[in-house]
Amino acid sequence: MLTRYTPSMSKISTLGRVVLALSLIVHAAGQDVPFRITEFLAVNANGLQDVDDDYSDWIEIHNQSDELQNLAGWHLSDDPDNPTKWAVPSANVAPDGYSVIIASGKNSNSIFQLEINTNFTLSRPGGYLALADPEGNLVQELIYPDQQPDVSYGVDEDGQLAYYRPTPGGPNEVSFSGLVADTKFSVDRGFFTEG
Repeated sequence: MLTRYTPSMSKISTLGRVVLALSLIVHAAGQDVPFRITEFLAVNANGLQDVDDDYSDWIEIHNQSDELQNLAGWHLSDDPDNPTKWAVPSANVAPDGYSVIIASGKNSNSIFQLEINTNFTLSRPGGYLALADPEGNLVQELIYPDQQPDVSYGVDEDGQLAYYRPTPGGPNEVSFSGLVADTKFSVDRGFFTEG
């Protein structure tokens, strides 16, 4: 059984784009799900660098349990038709700890790598991100709005959705609920005389 928690939809922007809300689907079949995506950065301009010194996208996964858990066999995907697109290799996550997975498209998922890289990148104009358990059951689904450089997006402990100052590998801190569109004035700039 799946329980869907859906925040209210954002309003249509002045550019006419509909901002899709982030939807969370939590597996609720009588067991606790140890992992959830808590934050991601789709436009990394000046933040966390990967081992190749690239500013790649990243995804943060939180171990919500009070026991050491391993991500081996869990899946991440940017494709709603393929929730098991990329399998996470063996990676221990401490109780109440975080794992940062680089979404570079480089697909380095060996346990012998210095970091874990997905086989996909995240989309700036909004997109899809999902977490599935080792059996392929969808645990969390995120349909996210337009992203901005060096501003992460995710959920807090109460399931509230927001943009964040990036905190890869740690709890989300300072948040804001949206971005303001460019200011437009009804009169062009210039010099004016009273008359």
